[in-house]
Amino acid sequence: QGGGGSFGVFAVAGNVVVSGNDITTGAGGAGGAGGNGTAGQAPGSGGNGGNAVYDSGAGGEGGNGGPGGVGGPGGGGGGGPSACLARGIGVVSTFTQNSCTTGVPGFGGGGGSSPNGAVGGPGGNGVAAANLQIN
Repeated sequence: QGGGGSFGVFAVAGNVVVSGNDITTGAGGAGGAGGNGTAGQAPGSGGNGGNAVYDSGAGGEGGNGGPGGVGGPGGGGGGGPSACLARGIGVVSTFTQNSCTTGVPGFGGGGGSSPNGAVGGPGGNGVAAANLQIN
């Protein structure tokens, strides 16, 4: 799960004019840790032997199935952003003559692990910017 963002102004659609302001934002939230993988399922038992036909004997029992594979680890969640103006892709913005102090962006969460020693990748760190487009 990704970390939450900290925004001074947040615009989703339309036109926004931000001018002549002192804006300070907090830190972005940290990304969540990835989930751990689990052990594979136990093997299945073999099937029954086939019936005897005419003058032949019955077939032997089938062999047991192999164990299931180990579940893979999940990757960490991305860190949250910190921005004085955060805007959607369709927003037309004017951002001038502002004093902007952003907080530290959130750090990405660590990856999970699996019983076989595999480790998921960490989440990416968030970004800090005065004027940030969010896709």
